[in-house]
Amino acid sequence: MKQRKKSTRGKIILLTAALLAAVALFVSLILLKAETLTVSGNRYVTGALIEARVFPDPEKRSLLQVLIKEYITKPRIPGIRSVQIEPEDLKVWNIAVSEEEAACQVYDGSFYDILTEKGVVLARLKDQDPDLMLLQGIRVKEAAVLEEIVTEPEESLADGLTYLARFREFGIGIDEITSDKDGCTVRIGGVAILLGTGSEAEAKVREIRDQVPLYRDLKGTLHMEHFSPENGTVRIYFEVDPDMVPPETKEASGEEEAE
Repeated sequence: MKQRKKSTRGKIILLTAALLAAVALFVSLILLKAETLTVSGNRYVTGALIEARVFPDPEKRSLLQVLIKEYITKPRIPGIRSVQIEPEDLKVWNIAVSEEEAACQVYDGSFYDILTEKGVVLARLKDQDPDLMLLQGIRVKEAAVLEEIVTEPEESLADGLTYLARFREFGIGIDEITSDKDGCTVRIGGVAILLGTGSEAEAKVREIRDQVPLYRDLKGTLHMEHFSPENGTVRIYFEVDPDMVPPETKEASGEEEAE
């Protein structure tokens, strides 16, 4: 009997110690705060804005909250593919993010808004980004970073983003793109291509890929507003510019006249 009582008393002591240790750990997680947060992996979105989205209340940056956000709630932010909270030490934590790829920029009269393929604003810049295509013709109504941009009409932005994605998919470089209420127009060299709305975008761009070598050195307009795989309607009007004729062609022509 005495041996059994000692065994029971020992288990109670162990359980009590474990419970006290768990309570102490829980209290520590609440009281200890991440004093410093760093942000990495961002190109356009500022670290301050990401930090504010992950931890809206600076007073609630306890280690417990950090662990909950990392392993349970997982912050979801428009324009950001992933968010991972990594400890550097007990008081310094890094927010590692992966931004969605920037698709283009639009000018709203004051700022160049950097957009993802879904139309989410990653940044609003005073100066144009030389590495990004400028999508012209867009009328911006509202723009805020990490929110979907509001345009008028909405279809103009949707069509422009759709065509930009298809041109990237087929590896076709374009010099300009405009999208407005009348549809989408791109320029490759001296040729303006009227694409119309975003319907049949993939089929139209595939057709352009096959025809690019035919009009690379020409100047004119390629009408594809009504093209579809079913009707194959493509009307092409070219106005040849003498200055765009390859030099070797001019030389050959001169030799023939001399003979």
